[in-house]
Amino acid sequence: MTTDQIPLRQRKKERARLAIQAAALELFEEQGFDNTTVEQIAAVAEVSPSTVYRYFTTKDETVFWDPWDPVLVAALNGRPPDEQPIDSLMAAIEELWPLVASEESTFRRRVRLIMSEPALRSHMGDHFESGVDMVVGVLAARSGRDANDLELRVVVNTFVSALVVAMTAWGRDGGDLLELATRAMAVLSTGARL
Repeated sequence: MTTDQIPLRQRKKERARLAIQAAALELFEEQGFDNTTVEQIAAVAEVSPSTVYRYFTTKDETVFWDPWDPVLVAALNGRPPDEQPIDSLMAAIEELWPLVASEESTFRRRVRLIMSEPALRSHMGDHFESGVDMVVGVLAARSGRDANDLELRVVVNTFVSALVVAMTAWGRDGGDLLELATRAMAVLSTGARL
C-alpha cells in the first residue's frame, strides 16, 4: 500500500502518532523513561495529555508502536497459501524492509531505548506476544490451521525470537539489519544447528 492509497484521515492520525512518538523518544533519551511524564510528552508534542492517550494507551507504547503491522499483514496475505511459514515471513520482512529503512534512525533509537531501559525491557514480552498472535492469526487463516496450532506457534515464536536477536545486535553494534535478519533466518533453516 502506497501513501497515496491511505485515506487522508488515517494519514493525519499516523502523522500525529509519529509526532508524539518523536517527542517521547527525545524526552526518554534526555531524562530517562521513568523520569518522563505523559504531560511532558504532550507539552513537547504540542498536544494535550488526553491526545497522547488517544493514540497510545500506555507510555511504553510510544516506544513500541510502529506503522508497519498493516503492511506486514498485507505482505503475508499476498504469499502463496502452501508456502512454508518461515519463507512467507522472510519474504514479508523483505517487502517491509524499504519502510523500515526509511525510518532507520528512529527505529534504531527505539531498539536502543528498549534494550537500555529496564521498564521497557520488562514490557517487551507483552509486545512480543501480541506480535506473535497477530502473525499466527494471519498464517492460520491463510493455511487453514487453527490459531492454537502448536507447530505454527513454535515456528512463529522462533522466527520472531530470531528477529529480536538480530534487532538487538543491530541496535547494539550497527550493521545492516536486513543482513542480520537473513543470517538469523539461515540459522533456523539449518534446524538451528551451528
